[in-house]
Amino acid sequence: MKTLIVHVPRTAGATLRRIVAERVAPDRLHLDYAESPADPRSPCNAAPAEFAATAAERANVIADRASVVFGHFPIQKYDTWNALRATVLRDPVERAVSQYFFWQRMPRRGHPVHEQMLQSRLSVTEFVQLPHITGFYTESFFPRRSIERFDVVADFARLDVELPRLCAAVGLPAADIPRENANAGPEYETALQTFLSDSRRVAFARDVLAKEIAFYERWAGR
Repeated sequence: MKTLIVHVPRTAGATLRRIVAERVAPDRLHLDYAESPADPRSPCNAAPAEFAATAAERANVIADRASVVFGHFPIQKYDTWNALRATVLRDPVERAVSQYFFWQRMPRRGHPVHEQMLQSRLSVTEFVQLPHITGFYTESFFPRRSIERFDVVADFARLDVELPRLCAAVGLPAADIPRENANAGPEYETALQTFLSDSRRVAFARDVLAKEIAFYERWAGR
């Protein structure tokens, strides 16, 4: 059976990608990062009708050579596949704050929301109110109850246990691999802890992201 692993940004995806890349032959692994559902420029957002009409055809081209697909991709692209589906979810407030600080130091690549954040100098509180964040799980990555078709939904909060569980489910040997692409540096940790220690700001963020939190609590660890 084929395997689809959706890499949700800021959920240890770089670590998981390395695990997969070291255990799947290059000619059997397809890294699908060309059309992230969280990027307004992606075909699934910019031209949804055209995307829907051509998705199955493009997915079938990949199916001819790949047994594992990994990346930031719209899961509906592979609706016709009989495949094991897996992903990792993170507490929406923590994930959004991590994305905010990661984007603060990431070079500009034309992503409209990233540009808006930098140009408008949005605060964390302003950032979590963007539609890009308030529907990150429920509207961008897992729309229309697509999460129900997933076989493994690992929980970032228990990563030491969940990554081996995910790897076992998709038939890959697990290993203790150092985390990659983390928000390293004391400035990030200080900013993160400052935000998380502010009960009023955290409560506001949790209220704004209530729908996302309910989704996370329902599915993470499945």
